[in-house]
Amino acid sequence: MYDAAWDPAQMNSDDVQRLAREQAQAAAADMAMIPPPDRVKDLYPLTSALDPDLAVTRLGGESKRILPVWPDGDGWIFITADGPAKLPHHPDKDDVRTVILSTVQVRSTWLTGAGAETHPPAPWQDIPALRDIALIPHHRETDGWRAPDGRTIRLDPLDGIIRE
Repeated sequence: MYDAAWDPAQMNSDDVQRLAREQAQAAAADMAMIPPPDRVKDLYPLTSALDPDLAVTRLGGESKRILPVWPDGDGWIFITADGPAKLPHHPDKDDVRTVILSTVQVRSTWLTGAGAETHPPAPWQDIPALRDIALIPHHRETDGWRAPDGRTIRLDPLDGIIRE
């Protein structure tokens, strides 16, 4: 309901742009949303290819894929906290799949100023799916990775990625 005296021309152009952006984002979220189980009648739509630009964790913000890794004292890097999966330097198709499934998308500002320890192995630069992934080394003494802003980013087995 609107007041009879309300004039749409009085709306600030910034308000109009904000409303349009919010409506577009809501529509995009509805297209990418996985419906609750009680509303699923056909499984096929859940298996169709989704545009990667729609499958972001937050609309309107730059995101970055991170890969939690665990270095050991011998120079090996593992993609699981308890081993045995080593970080592949020259990944094959199965390795690429394993790595991608182990990544998490976060706000890119979490990594502002990150150093060389977050860079993926040089051979990954030739693999589009892997070249932009940031490694997040989990050091046993800090239980995670100390970001340049002083916060710790870590993978919790129950809560997922935590930034504190």
